[in-house]
Amino acid sequence: MSGENYMDAVRDTRAALHFLAKQNIGSRIYIAGYSFGSLVGMRIGVESEMIAAFASISMPFGKYNLDFLVPCKKPKLIVYTQNDFATTEEDTLRCFSKILPPKQLELIQDSDHFYRMKEETVSKKVCSFFQRIGKNEIEKE
Repeated sequence: MSGENYMDAVRDTRAALHFLAKQNIGSRIYIAGYSFGSLVGMRIGVESEMIAAFASISMPFGKYNLDFLVPCKKPKLIVYTQNDFATTEEDTLRCFSKILPPKQLELIQDSDHFYRMKEETVSKKVCSFFQRIGKNEIEKE
């Protein structure tokens, strides 16, 4: 998929989000996406008031227009590696520098787009990010 040809995935994710909202699971929903799924997750994260924060893993920066992300003030985590065939480190850092805080950037060393043998490291980074965001939200109440 290229350009903006991902709106079917956005619609499907939006429908899943609305389903979750009807389940009374709580007011804080976080979304994480990997590769193309991170584009979809970021789009939903920006547009939906139901999403409190989002994480993007191996986002193919440089392949999509991400202007929608720049003004977003929700907490966001960007996980990347220097050896990703879907994006470059330069594109990742360029996009990260343009988006507003709160934001966090995590480099996974000695890995590739699939994070082989680093899956647990990525998972821990994402989980600790969401736990910290959740704790901060509870303290604000």
